[in-house]
Amino acid sequence: MARSVPPVSSWSVLLLVFPLLASCSGSFVVKPKGSVTEGIRFEFWRRADDAAPTTFTIEDLEVQRLGGDGSWKRCWRVAGSARLSEIKFGETPGGMQRTDDVTWLQFGGRYRALVHASDATAWNAAVEFEIGPDGRPQVTGGS
Repeated sequence: MARSVPPVSSWSVLLLVFPLLASCSGSFVVKPKGSVTEGIRFEFWRRADDAAPTTFTIEDLEVQRLGGDGSWKRCWRVAGSARLSEIKFGETPGGMQRTDDVTWLQFGGRYRALVHASDATAWNAAVEFEIGPDGRPQVTGGS
């Protein structure tokens, strides 16, 4: 009996090859900061040890939550083109459009952020994180 293979999204492929991308000059780092109560923001860094975030031309940012069935479900996505050094979760920066309703981040939830920038020297970043008991994101993988 033949087994069917589930379709693979481009984001799934990105997460599989992210360790390879991280070693290339084209990748950058995304850091989740803040808290659920004051707002989670995603900062963009050329390198993790830089002194300050870097402005990139962000074209796509998607945040997904890990469901109980092991699949990732979109919570929020913005797409377009905007020069940014950070994006606050749930907001829609000028030059971008929100593609879905926002599903707010929850304490104890496990999430991942996937980012695409068009700059010649920076194009992809991904990070996995959990919302801890204090409401702050705790990085569990990725950048």
